[in-house]
Amino acid sequence: MESKLVISNISKQFQNGNLATQILNNVNLSVDEGESICLIGPNACGKTTLMQIVAGLLQPTKGKILHNGGLIEKPHWKRTLLFQDHNLFPWKTISENIVFGLKAKGTCKSSQADIVDKYLAMLKIQDFANYYPSQLSGGTKQKSAIARALAMEPDILLLDEPFSSLDMQSRELLQIELQRIIKENNQTMLFVSHSIDEALVLADKIVVLSSAPARVKSVVKILKKHKENPDFRHSESFLNYRKKIWELLKEEQIHA
Repeated sequence: MESKLVISNISKQFQNGNLATQILNNVNLSVDEGESICLIGPNACGKTTLMQIVAGLLQPTKGKILHNGGLIEKPHWKRTLLFQDHNLFPWKTISENIVFGLKAKGTCKSSQADIVDKYLAMLKIQDFANYYPSQLSGGTKQKSAIARALAMEPDILLLDEPFSSLDMQSRELLQIELQRIIKENNQTMLFVSHSIDEALVLADKIVVLSSAPARVKSVVKILKKHKENPDFRHSESFLNYRKKIWELLKEEQIHA
C-alpha cells in the first residue's frame, strides 16, 4: 500500500548573500494512513522548516515530497498546519473563525453551520461559539484553533508545537482530547514537539532528528500493546521509551 506522505531525500539551504546555511540534510520519512508521527530533535535543527515544506509553504533545495502520490508544490487545505500560536482572528467569534476556513475551502454555505457545530462539540467548546478570542483562556483558544483545523477535514493534520505556550495541566488535558479525536477520526497526523512525554502520548512513531543540518537519526515505534494501555503514561514501558529517546537526543547535544 502506498504511503499517505513520502518525504524523499529532502535537503534545504537558506542563502544570505554569499553565505549558505544548510538546515536539512537528506531527510527520508514515510507516513501511512491513520498514523501519528512526531518529529523531535535539538533546538533549531530544522523541524519547523521540514513542516513548512510538507505544508507547501517552502520548497526544498533538493528532494521531493509526495502526498497521495502527487508532488507537493504549494499549500492546500488537505494539509492543514497549526502553529504554536493559535492565530485566531481577534475580531471574529470562534464560530466565525471556523467559518472563515470553510469559506476559503469552498464549503457550501448550507453545510457550514453543521460543520462548525460538529467540531465545536468534538472539542467540547460549543458554549464558547459566540465568544471572541480575547474572552477565552489559553487552553480554550488552542482548542478553538484545533477545531478550526479539523473542520477543514484535512487529509494530513500538521501541528508545530501547538501546546508549547500552555501550562502543564492545560497541556496534558489537551493531549488527552487530541488523542481521543485522532483515534475516533483515524486522522493522519505529523507533529513537532520538544516534549518527549507529549510525543509518547500522541505518536505511534517518534522520529528523532539530528542536530542541524537535520537528518533522521532514529525512528522509535511505540508498540500497540503499550499504546493501548490506559496507564501507559505511568508505566515502566513509558519510562523505558522516554529514556531511549532522551539518550538519542543527549548524544546530539553532546556532539553538536
